[in-house]
Amino acid sequence: AVLCMRIASGAGVAGLLFGTKSLMETKLGVEKSSSQFSLNTIASSACAGAVIATFSTPMQAVRSHMMLRQSMMGSAVASTSFQQGVSSLLKNQGVTGLFKGATSVYGSEMVGVSLYF
Repeated sequence: AVLCMRIASGAGVAGLLFGTKSLMETKLGVEKSSSQFSLNTIASSACAGAVIATFSTPMQAVRSHMMLRQSMMGSAVASTSFQQGVSSLLKNQGVTGLFKGATSVYGSEMVGVSLYF
């Protein structure tokens, strides 16, 4: 079941990534048949990275929060679900806690996706 969730999640992220890049290429006028590397290609790739970062930042924040709680409390919270992690993070830090560290995630995703394409 976990493997199926990871595969579905990966397919969703890939669809979002390639779909956003394709949309931005259309908006920026990047020619599909052109093999030249252009500033518009970099911009469309960076936009795709920003979209991915918008969705992945809260998940990474929850994961980090859960790992920190587990290391501080030991095995007492080892069986915490993702939903419980979200609740705990929102209770302790509010909605802004979901986007802590967003700057580094945006930077790495935008640069990484730009280099990928």
